[in-house]
Amino acid sequence: MNAYTQPPGDTPASYSAQDQLRQAMADEGIVYDDKAPIAGDGKLRRFHVAGDPPGVKNGWYTFHDDARPAGQFGCNKRLGPDVKVSFSAKGVTPLSPAERAALDKTRAAQKAKREAEEKARHQAAATRAQAMLAKARPVSEVDDHPYLKRKGHAPLRARVGAYHILYNGEPRLVAEDALLIPMVGEGNEIVSLQAIFRDSDNILARDRDYLAGGKRQGACLPMGQPQLHDGREVYVVCEGYATGLALRHATGHSVTVAFDANNLIHVAKRIARAKPDALILIAADNDQWTLEPVANPGLHYARQAAEAVGGLVAYPDFPAELGTPDPATGKVKGPTDFDDLRRREGDEAVKAVVEACLNALQGPDNGPQCPTPGAGAPGVPSVELEGGMATAGQCEHDMTKDGGSLERRQQQQAENARLQEASDVGEMVPTHMTVDEMCERLIYISEGPQVAYLGPRRTLFLSVKELAGLTLSAATLPSEDAKRPVPNARLWQEDARRVSVMTRTFAPGQEIICKDPNGTRAVNTWRPIKRWAPRSDITPFLDHLAYLLPEPEEREAFLDWLAHLEQKPGELPHYGWLHIAKHTGCGRNWLASVLARLWCGYVAPNVDLAGLLNSSFNGMLSEKLLAMVDEIQEGGNDNSYRYANQLKSIVNAEQRHINPKYGSQYVEFNACRWLVFSNHANALPIDTNDRRWRVVMLNAPPRDAAVYAELYAALKDPEFINAIGAYLAKREITGFNPGERPPNTLDKQAVVKAAKSMVQQRADEIMAHWPSELITNEDVALIFTEDQEKRLTTGMRRAMEDAGAESLDDPRRVIRGEGPKRIWLLRRPDYWRRQSASQQFQDEYAKARHRDERYPHSPCQVLATAAERQDIAQQAA
Repeated sequence: MNAYTQPPGDTPASYSAQDQLRQAMADEGIVYDDKAPIAGDGKLRRFHVAGDPPGVKNGWYTFHDDARPAGQFGCNKRLGPDVKVSFSAKGVTPLSPAERAALDKTRAAQKAKREAEEKARHQAAATRAQAMLAKARPVSEVDDHPYLKRKGHAPLRARVGAYHILYNGEPRLVAEDALLIPMVGEGNEIVSLQAIFRDSDNILARDRDYLAGGKRQGACLPMGQPQLHDGREVYVVCEGYATGLALRHATGHSVTVAFDANNLIHVAKRIARAKPDALILIAADNDQWTLEPVANPGLHYARQAAEAVGGLVAYPDFPAELGTPDPATGKVKGPTDFDDLRRREGDEAVKAVVEACLNALQGPDNGPQCPTPGAGAPGVPSVELEGGMATAGQCEHDMTKDGGSLERRQQQQAENARLQEASDVGEMVPTHMTVDEMCERLIYISEGPQVAYLGPRRTLFLSVKELAGLTLSAATLPSEDAKRPVPNARLWQEDARRVSVMTRTFAPGQEIICKDPNGTRAVNTWRPIKRWAPRSDITPFLDHLAYLLPEPEEREAFLDWLAHLEQKPGELPHYGWLHIAKHTGCGRNWLASVLARLWCGYVAPNVDLAGLLNSSFNGMLSEKLLAMVDEIQEGGNDNSYRYANQLKSIVNAEQRHINPKYGSQYVEFNACRWLVFSNHANALPIDTNDRRWRVVMLNAPPRDAAVYAELYAALKDPEFINAIGAYLAKREITGFNPGERPPNTLDKQAVVKAAKSMVQQRADEIMAHWPSELITNEDVALIFTEDQEKRLTTGMRRAMEDAGAESLDDPRRVIRGEGPKRIWLLRRPDYWRRQSASQQFQDEYAKARHRDERYPHSPCQVLATAAERQDIAQQAA
């Protein structure tokens, strides 16, 4: 996000906030040219930009014209759909805390009102769309509409009818015979429509339109039932209606029209939510002739969509010489989409590209990049491509490694989860027990009330009523004189030998009767896992660990960590493990599967750590000894600080407040270790002072496929799993220190560096290169915002503190002739805290003077120059 600051020398207080906003837009190349005045109600407004065709509104803004005028603006054509420029009016008196609270309250109310109004607009538009489509006639032939005739398509799910727009609340006819294409929402209801006209000779002066007020994000048009490819349903997602028809008729696959490139990602995510196992292929427009707002936007946004859902990208390849410059505008036009490919080369060409992509698993990182002006035909942009049609390339997810496919990997993860849930399968409370047996094997829990049955492997729980019903046939004559037998369950409840507790708890390593975190007498749900004498060779396990952890010291530490879990499950180490692999398919999923079986019932095998950090629910961690994360990439973003603090409590807190999605909250002992796998160096937000993660990086390529076949065969052998458990149970761990600080290895340093946000990296640069031992708040803010803002935010302050800077409590005069300023002490803080003379501060700060006429540089330029000089000096040395 960019930020707008009034240029030096202007007097923003002398003209209105609306004028300042127009000027800010103009400075970004967006000249406001709309009849409607700028509105300050905070709503999203679209406007015509000078130079655009009549009726086209590429510009947009939101603006709060209140006690603190501010907002955002942008232009899809000039800046791109992802760029938002922040704006705040200058010359406004700062708000008091009370005024700020009142303003926040007002804006919150305005936001709620806007959301309600937007919902009403969407509903009204949906009603209008449904009414128009109901009155329209079905179309089934190419000749039913000029657009279909030009394209040569038989229509699907479209109708022909009158299309009206609302002008000042009154309907106005645009076309009697518009091709009306429904847009469908998440509930398969019609939420809006697209209208395509014969030509642009109408009151809108364009050949198509979307219904005003209709919901666009996530709305789409599905066509056809999915076909299977390698056992997975295939869903093809494309931009336009004609492209969708071309793909549907040529391939027979289910095709979903997203209507524009920006909506591809929302539609793809919608399909992924509904069909998690589906194979999603984004059929991209190859906009190789388009350079702005991003190069090749069709492929750019298709890649984003594919990456978001783990999908594929297919695209048509057209030679550069097919581009034709427009003499009037100089812009190059040429074929771009699969419909263009169909009309040039036929249905078989379209089918060949899609099928080749499915078979070769063409990934989102392949394909044409940005055009290179001047190559190929004179004045025509060209692109570099691997030869032929877009059928080459590698899939982003290599499905030939790790002894199997991505599908098997997903199945293995699902099996690991099922094993934890099915750990009690086969356990049964006996229907017939004597009173003596009940006294020996049952525990009464007053909370509920419940009964705990101590089975051979697990403790089972049931209510008192359920116990009575289950053991109804077990009865005893209480005395020789008794005429009727009494149920043993009742006799057990009245027996003085009955063992009773107040509650249940999870306390690994402790006795069956123990205390919960509150000191209450409880029955322990944890039961030790029984191991027997090993009868299998665990060399494959040890060899694979030697591959995954090539450094002997790290490998031995990891084995000690696992052995500590086996031998002392209730003693929580202060750190978890982060394993980062350069290549996919290294067999870490196999290791996770071994551990899931090793401590079956006590493992959370597929934790969504990012989702966990963003959710208040953590029930999946209850009664677990090990949590494993398959993939994570949460370092280096704006949420790193918040995530880092959450991770600290997750990894080694003594107790955990469990908040299940369904049920009451409770507290249990935290005995859960963490093992995290990732392919990204910025996997976790780990800082320089971290004590909670031990890091290992693997750069080696995957092992031979035959090795993985042997490993997965061993996974099915219970003797192999038991032998690993027996090995860990007997491993000598007297030298293992569960409270030690993980070593600051080169691998960990790389992760710490990658996990830093841009703000943190800038703070490090200031500490390393700023030519003075002092720097002002204003300079810091300007460096962080690239000379855009002078105000220091909480995040900037935190980044400076983390980098080692210290803020001086009292403002000092560091620039002659100017007032006191808040400053940071970058070096020798103790020395500077003892100084009081302004001249000393001024002389030191002068080393980085950038306001003097001789040094007319911004803080960013000063920092860059200083860094460059230091690099030159180091090279010379």
